[in-house]
Amino acid sequence: GQAWRRGWIVLGGIPARLLQACAVTGTTRPASARRRSTVWAAWVLLVASAAWHATTAATWPTFGLDAEVYRDGGAALLGGRDVYAAALGRESLPFTYPPFALVLFAPLALLPANAAVALLFCLSCVALVVVVRWCQTYALGEPPDTWWSGVALASAAALALEPVRGSLGLGQVNLILLAAVVGLDARGTRVAGVGAGIAAAVKVTPLLLLVAQLVRGDRAAAAKGVAVCAGLTVAGVWAAPREAWVYAARVLWDSSRPGDPAYVSNQSLRGVLARHAGDARMW
Repeated sequence: GQAWRRGWIVLGGIPARLLQACAVTGTTRPASARRRSTVWAAWVLLVASAAWHATTAATWPTFGLDAEVYRDGGAALLGGRDVYAAALGRESLPFTYPPFALVLFAPLALLPANAAVALLFCLSCVALVVVVRWCQTYALGEPPDTWWSGVALASAAALALEPVRGSLGLGQVNLILLAAVVGLDARGTRVAGVGAGIAAAVKVTPLLLLVAQLVRGDRAAAAKGVAVCAGLTVAGVWAAPREAWVYAARVLWDSSRPGDPAYVSNQSLRGVLARHAGDARMW
């Protein structure tokens, strides 16, 4: 079809030609046959992905670990404990996110631990499918006429891509923040920049997205992002002033707090150097 003659469309390292049956425009196959192929591909990949993650949940000692930390951090805030000094989750890990993230995660404290893990997993799955749908629309020039193609690609990503598998398995908030950034910023909406601002208020490192917007000359988007990040940060300070002081004075600058950067799934430059060049502190 016309869309496929544009070249290889790649989503997170998966050539989309492998799932050409998921394309629904500009082909000669009957629409009903294409749709059946898409549905079958989606179900096969969905079942395989569900089986993988169910097995992981039963056998991986750290499954849902980050979700537990989020929940326990919110519980510590609601209980008046020193959040940034607390040992959270089954592995007794520290909380490393800004105060606004504490406010955001506080409702998780109202749920049992397993329910909080399941909720974040399901929200991340929905976010992944929606992000894939938006990427398909961008790549093909128009939305596919069925959501099943997005389900198929999302299921493949959840199986094949380590960052996606890891985020789902640990119960991280990354895919939800990705949906905010792609949905609000990358689709040319009037509120471009707001997604990066929200993500930065939750996790700091997405501030680099605002820098990227400045570099490409989109000052309006960068300004909106900075304003949203600042506003949410102020809200976090208002809701948790003691934690905000501790975070700004100590936690923000402690690069050792997230743990040893040499773990194999850390594919950042610092992680590579830590694994192959010894002590990462010199870097």
